[in-house]
Amino acid sequence: MVALIRGPDTDQVRNVDASGGCVLEKRSHVHRLDEPRVFRDEQRSVVPRWVRIPLRIMRVADSIELSRVDSIPR
Repeated sequence: MVALIRGPDTDQVRNVDASGGCVLEKRSHVHRLDEPRVFRDEQRSVVPRWVRIPLRIMRVADSIELSRVDSIPR
């Protein structure tokens, strides 16, 4: 789950959606992700409680959810 701080209409979000997934590098692993789903959640109920306040202040209600296919050490 990634909050879309710049909104759902950015080139990055369109590219992930069009290609059906992406690769995420985090620490020492590379994660292949697929099945992107962009959605709007005005209540921000899908994020931890401590994240809701900053997202509300920044007026961020859009997120993208992806499924992890695999993870490989880098």
